[in-house]
Amino acid sequence: RALLAGAFLIAVACDSDPSSTTKSWETAFDTTSTGAFMCAWGSGSDTIWAVGGQPDKRDVYTFDGVAWSQANVPDGPLLNWVHGADDVLWYVGNEGQALRTEDQEIEVTETGVTAPLWGVWAASADEAWAVGGDARASGDPDPVLLHWRDQQWSRVLIPETDRSFRALFKVWGTSASNVYAIGSKGIILHYDGDSWRQELSGTARDLVSLWGTGPDEILIAGGRANGVLVRWDGDAWTAHVLEGEPGMNGVWMAPNGQATVVGIQGRILSVEPRGFDYEREENPNRTLLHGVWGSDSGHRIAVGGTLDRSPPWTGVALETRP
Repeated sequence: RALLAGAFLIAVACDSDPSSTTKSWETAFDTTSTGAFMCAWGSGSDTIWAVGGQPDKRDVYTFDGVAWSQANVPDGPLLNWVHGADDVLWYVGNEGQALRTEDQEIEVTETGVTAPLWGVWAASADEAWAVGGDARASGDPDPVLLHWRDQQWSRVLIPETDRSFRALFKVWGTSASNVYAIGSKGIILHYDGDSWRQELSGTARDLVSLWGTGPDEILIAGGRANGVLVRWDGDAWTAHVLEGEPGMNGVWMAPNGQATVVGIQGRILSVEPRGFDYEREENPNRTLLHGVWGSDSGHRIAVGGTLDRSPPWTGVALETRP
């Protein structure tokens, strides 16, 4: 069980030296005594969270606009994702954990599942979605889709799909009536405010994370041995394999459509709007990166750790500041 949190995220890829660009990434804070970080997200340039830990112990760090510091959270297993809306913040993690924070108070909510929760997205202070599943389990697949409304979680039936898959890895939307959940074997599910249905991605590779600027521009990152990008232009999904690049785990998109994509071997790519052209950004740290987020001011944070090794893991947190 201890290896589960990071094992499915790892792929083997050929090594090559990243080319240099004008971007410069530096250490954000000391991670020598932390576990791996799975996600970074912020509600603004002066309020950012980085979450992760070890399989049985969580770590949360926060940025207040000046410096990073460790936050106090209830003891528990690894946290995999963080997101919020208005004054409510959600953390989700292993063992079906979902923590809700409001007015400085943290509540451990009952999800009704024990599988890892890999992603959460808050539509508002009163509504959220969480996804997960045991990606390496045997037996019948059991992907998890949860909906928070009326102060409780309810499990949502997975719609009919053209393939069997074990887990949903992330959920993200542009509004309460336009939400996407992505997962293993290239699965994409879309919620229109009434029901969920599958949309064809054009790939059978695992899809790990997604972000966009609006309903007509969304980018998904994924892949294992080779990275893959899948782009939505408002009409259809188009998949593109990143030949020569390892698997990608995290993506964030600036308001102008320029995307930052991170992955295995510490790879950081800057992807042009509306297409698949990219440049590698300089990063001498080759540790696996799993999540990335940026503010409108240009502050970006990329996080990860030694998830390609057996625990205990060591984290990495990198940033570029304007």
